[in-house]
Amino acid sequence: MHLSQSVLTVLGTATQVSEWGYNAHDGPLLWSSLNTIWGTCRTGRHQSPINLDNRVDGVVLGDTNEYHLQYASPLVDVPFYNTHHTVKLDVETNSKDSTLTFGGAIYTLESIHFHVPSEHQIRGESSSMEVHLVHKSRTPTPTLAVIGFAIEVSAGTSNAQLNTILSRARDAQPPGSNAGFSFPILYLDTIVQHFKRNLVYRYSGSLTTPPCEENVEWLFSAEPLAIDIGAFKIAKNVSGSNLRYIQSNPGVKNVLQEACSRK
Repeated sequence: MHLSQSVLTVLGTATQVSEWGYNAHDGPLLWSSLNTIWGTCRTGRHQSPINLDNRVDGVVLGDTNEYHLQYASPLVDVPFYNTHHTVKLDVETNSKDSTLTFGGAIYTLESIHFHVPSEHQIRGESSSMEVHLVHKSRTPTPTLAVIGFAIEVSAGTSNAQLNTILSRARDAQPPGSNAGFSFPILYLDTIVQHFKRNLVYRYSGSLTTPPCEENVEWLFSAEPLAIDIGAFKIAKNVSGSNLRYIQSNPGVKNVLQEACSRK
């Protein structure tokens, strides 16, 4: 899960302080050794992604009645970036009217980004892709909530709104580029409805990228979204493989990460 610069500033860190990636020399098993402030990537006991299974302590499966999700329709003037780690929609200018409310807190939508293949598993099953909708709370000390969806490739019915986004992945430019691309209007209604009508896994986890900050509330739909093969191929060619490996169950020490970090 990636963040907009404003959210990173609030958290007191930034991903730009050191190079990281998904390769052998800079990948997830090495993140904690690339920068001293990324130690949580190794020592954290509530890290993401995980295998989502409500039989595991700390993972709850339930309906969405307690979550009120309302996005501006349409979103307008939405920049689409290629951050080198992912393709990302920056929706901060639409955040006032795009909110997630639960647990007595209001969260505003900040950004949307993608991973290929999926980072989370659902009862041991991976998917072709994953999308993260990142929200920040309207509190003096902001916290994060992420709505996640697995994405499968379908030869039949697929989500037209996701197809629209991912089919333009080649147009996404680095932040600050003079040749930046934006969607004049963008609809997310079908994605919102998919969230509302399906069960959702909830757990307390972390960012899935450095600095791996914890206390992130995850709401992950139990049912995947679908895209067509053309949109998937474009997204995969642009993003490459950008997933963090499955972490230990909530509260459990990450033995693999500890072993790889020993000198």
